[in-house]
Amino acid sequence: MAKFVANVRFTPEGRQNILATCDRAASFTDSVAELGVSVRELLWSQGPYDGVIVFDAPSDEVAAAAMFKLGSEGNVTTETSRAYDAYEIRDVLTMLP
Repeated sequence: MAKFVANVRFTPEGRQNILATCDRAASFTDSVAELGVSVRELLWSQGPYDGVIVFDAPSDEVAAAAMFKLGSEGNVTTETSRAYDAYEIRDVLTMLP
């Protein structure tokens, strides 16, 4: 499965409902499992982002669907990137001249 990292920012609504953030995170993890997404880690953070989600998905399309699902609830916005472990990036690097 492909790995992804999503940087998360609370919307004004998400900040207003901050006390429910842990429950929403658990609900998200359960709901995207139905799509075949496995949440490896869900972290709250300080700095420019309010959180980070590290997850595996069977395809880019499924990853996008999971993030659309999360964003459609109105509590967060996300910026998602494909991520590679050392073994995967070695394969990528073999393609360079």
